[in-house]
Amino acid sequence: MGFLRALSPLGFSLLLGASTSDASILDDTCKSLAANHTAIDYSYCIRFFQDSKESATADMHGLAAIAVKIIGATATNTTKRIDALRLSEKDEKMQECLRICSDLYAYMLALLENEAKDVALGEGSQDALPPMPDVARYVADACEDRFHGQKETLPLVAEYAEFRKSASIALALIEAISPP
Repeated sequence: MGFLRALSPLGFSLLLGASTSDASILDDTCKSLAANHTAIDYSYCIRFFQDSKESATADMHGLAAIAVKIIGATATNTTKRIDALRLSEKDEKMQECLRICSDLYAYMLALLENEAKDVALGEGSQDALPPMPDVARYVADACEDRFHGQKETLPLVAEYAEFRKSASIALALIEAISPP
């Protein structure tokens, strides 16, 4: 019994050290990304991973895989918003813009599954194509560009901004773990 009491503080210290070390990986990664990429804010990076329990114990490859999953979820939510807008929109030009955006996001979602698998295996993108998060940022920009000249306010500004920030984190992580 005395032996167990003596080990308790040691065990607690080891557990505390392990969780501090794990949290440090996420903290250090977000600090590094923010320092090296103007599009990434440290606070946003921490919030970006906050809902993922796995991020607390993930290494860089794990964080990259989590980031790809998060942009997939963000893209899915954006696609749902586009579909809702398509149902309510009466203007034919706006309908066409929304249809094109929906097609672009659907294409990107199809590509995201392969990217997530590659990253989880530690392989990164294996094709000659640009990394998926780079494609994701292009999709958001291309979709937004379709609306210029259509209305004063773009219907998906908040979604695009969130999507671009998410894709920037995922792209930076994939670049960090990819061989030169």
